[in-house]
Amino acid sequence: MSIRLRSWLQLLALSLAHIMVDMVGGMLPAILPAVREQHGLSLRAGVALVTILNLACNVAQLGTGPLRARQARPLFIPLGLLLAGVFCLLGFVPAGVPAAFPLLAALLLVAGTGVAMVHPEALRGTHAIAAIPGAVSTPLFMVGGFFGFAAGAWLGALLVQRWGFGGLLAVWLPLLAAGVLVRATGVRLAVELGDAAANVAPPPPVAAETTFGRAPASFWHLFAVATPLCSGAAIFVGLLATRLKELQFSLAFGGFSSMLYGFGTAAGAVGLGVLGRRFSAPRLIKLALAAGLPVLAAYLLLLRHGAACWLAFPAGLLLGAGYPQLVALARTAGNGPGLGMRMAWMVGGAWGAASLLLLAAGQLADRASVQAGLAAGWGCYAATLFLALLWLRTPRPARRQPARVRR
Repeated sequence: MSIRLRSWLQLLALSLAHIMVDMVGGMLPAILPAVREQHGLSLRAGVALVTILNLACNVAQLGTGPLRARQARPLFIPLGLLLAGVFCLLGFVPAGVPAAFPLLAALLLVAGTGVAMVHPEALRGTHAIAAIPGAVSTPLFMVGGFFGFAAGAWLGALLVQRWGFGGLLAVWLPLLAAGVLVRATGVRLAVELGDAAANVAPPPPVAAETTFGRAPASFWHLFAVATPLCSGAAIFVGLLATRLKELQFSLAFGGFSSMLYGFGTAAGAVGLGVLGRRFSAPRLIKLALAAGLPVLAAYLLLLRHGAACWLAFPAGLLLGAGYPQLVALARTAGNGPGLGMRMAWMVGGAWGAASLLLLAAGQLADRASVQAGLAAGWGCYAATLFLALLWLRTPRPARRQPARVRR
């Protein structure tokens, strides 16, 4: 087997693992109306469960990320996939019992921790694939997560609507298969050195600096831009199915609408990744955000019309496309931690902060309206555009000094 073919098989295995764990993370918001109905939970309690899962999926990465930073063999990937499958036991919590909320929370904490264990190691696995450029492997890996999160919304809603919560057990088998594939393809992880600065990839030639070379901002600036971007997505996806159920749409339709948004995000990430190799990635991110804000506003205004769901696709395409590029730029940005912690902050930290903002939006939705909570998600995207305009700068190519003529 050639090195290039083996590299693509390893990237496929890592992307599949990413798809499956993010599929678990994407299911709960879509089936939240059914969970609340079965256990008699308020909207505030339901959003709290989503927040618990999101925090476990993301903040736990800050703890698991550096644990095996100098180990080349993957361990947390297969173990995390196994623990993520605990989510499938959600339907076995007895309905109506006083301890329903803490039991659900405990299952979600275990499943979320499993999801968290996979991400940092899988990202390090993509960095160890030398035959595929990082500007290609990182966005493709991230797109797998978007695809899984989006498909999880529709799949989870469909399984619960047709077969009840027991239908979620069908998800455990592909989770195990993804872990076996990671082992079978011989995935290895990028090993970090003792010096954090040594874990940052060296800048490429000057000609590439306007795309995926040295980032035009510090690492913490990129993290600050990514946080409200993730927050807008978390709020929008976390409350969309609940709002659609409130408008008398079916559970599966809410999952389908969330899936369209996620698929748009994945498509936008691929498109921006291709364009970012030719044009300035920071400029493309700002243009996409500016174009996506009015599209999302139109969707929120027309939400009660079923046909408006198709607006979710272009909204996700424009607003979510820049996140994988921010992750790619963060690999070489200055003033940041080592590679493993960079990825943990950009994935776990940004989405963890987004979970807390989702909790705040849930409080707003419970006290005012779910539509108001969704509007808060739009506000997060607007804040992202403001910060991007403030901090994402395209570096100018170095001017060539004219050759001196010797007399």
